[in-house]
Amino acid sequence: MAEAKQFDKAVVAAHHGNVAHIAIPLRERLLRDDFATIYEAAAIKGIPTGDENQKRDSICLSVANGCKVGCRYCATGLMTDSLYGMAPKRPTPELLVEQFASALTAARSIFPDFGRSEISAAFMGKGEPLLYPFEVAETINQLHNQGLVTRTTVSTSLGSKPITRFREALDKYVQKSWTPFFQISLHSPNMDQRRYLVRTITNLGEKAETPLEILNTVIGKIGALQIGSPADIRIRHTLLKWGDPVNPITNFEREDILAFAAELAELNSGLSNRYDKPIRVSVALHNDTELTHGTFFETTEVERDGVIDLYKSLGVPSYAFARGSVDQKAFHGGACGTMSKSN
Repeated sequence: MAEAKQFDKAVVAAHHGNVAHIAIPLRERLLRDDFATIYEAAAIKGIPTGDENQKRDSICLSVANGCKVGCRYCATGLMTDSLYGMAPKRPTPELLVEQFASALTAARSIFPDFGRSEISAAFMGKGEPLLYPFEVAETINQLHNQGLVTRTTVSTSLGSKPITRFREALDKYVQKSWTPFFQISLHSPNMDQRRYLVRTITNLGEKAETPLEILNTVIGKIGALQIGSPADIRIRHTLLKWGDPVNPITNFEREDILAFAAELAELNSGLSNRYDKPIRVSVALHNDTELTHGTFFETTEVERDGVIDLYKSLGVPSYAFARGSVDQKAFHGGACGTMSKSN
């Protein structure tokens, strides 16, 4: 962009344990109709990597300041209509790179050694990344070229068509030494529930695919770039309860999970000769906020651990979503619309 500086100094809006919530204000004199006043990021210190001697730091970015995917449980989705007047219509790589650099400076005011060894940028949450595939791909390229990250992660709630578009965006960079790690938020292995929870499937005409169809697209389009490197394809399962608080509907019914886990186990067995890491499931909790209270209800560590045990019982690697011990009730507007807590 023309001006060298787009953001004012980022500030830590809240700090809980290993998580810092960061607000990044856009200078008023540079405001345009298509840019938001405030961007938000989350800096997470010490994410487990599987190696006891190594942990990774990560910054979750706001690709946009609203999201039109419309996941029913997400506070960002509920706020989006009021945000659209300010939200970026098309964020630029330059804006996203500077957002990361500004957030990194703020994170180091809390954690002085943040990102000194391993650091990642995560594109997820507030603003579906795959709505902006070419911008996200170029941002990843610039972050690596400038030495700001050692890895990146892209998370999506969408299906095969946008995943294929993202692969097309990556084709320009296939000779580079990086490939983004990939995470799929399926919301539920039950497809009737998925159609209910992810409104864009019906509102935008997205095909209601099965989880296995989406996973096979990721393996073929993104995973194919990762052969010969530590392949990383993960599924995010956020535990939800809604409806009647006494007898709520849940997206973690035992029979649904076991059926899906059996499919995953079979898929992983077929991938074992190509990947050094199997597809894994991270299990996250949902916290109600003043925006979602009365529609969706808080889930518990006991429920989470039970779901992890169900996946593991069929040999599917499963673990608690590791963001830190954070109470999100007062901070529903973080980098993800309704962020999760874990031990």
